Amino acid sequence: MINKISSTLIYSLLAILIVGNIMLLLNNSKLKSHLVSIKNASSIENPFTNYEMVSTIKMIHPEIIKKFKDISVKILIPDGSCISCLEFEIPNISKLYESFPDLVTVYTFGDSEVLKGSEFSFKSESIDSKKKLFDRELEYSNPIVALTNHKGEVIQFYIAETGRSV
Repeated sequence: MINKISSTLIYSLLAILIVGNIMLLLNNSKLKSHLVSIKNASSIENPFTNYEMVSTIKMIHPEIIKKFKDISVKILIPDGSCISCLEFEIPNISKLYESFPDLVTVYTFGDSEVLKGSEFSFKSESIDSKKKLFDRELEYSNPIVALTNHKGEVIQFYIAETGRSV
């Protein structure tokens, strides 16, 4: 009698586990299709976070690659960044840096005075502007924010524009 109850209980638990796994598989499939639709919509609304580009771009600047961590945020402020973009982004960069000082590194190019006269609460490092930043050509003239992994591969990418923030 006890053996029959035990075997019935085991078969019931096994059936519940199988049904639960099937439900999880279906739910994961729905979530994956939802994420794909979000990425597609994001690449139309926000071309600078185009996931096709992000999945293939890598940072290669020698002064930056020596500082890769598991996950880090690299903020690049080029010479000639538009003043209104800087006015808009510097408070956001400061806030991000204050929240995650160990993960965020801000770089300016050469002897840049692009931040001169701005109030900010982050440290910045000067890098050689003549060396390539990325493993492929990319045009930019405003601050760039790149979320990178330990290999320098860009996970998320953002180029500042007036009225758009990180």
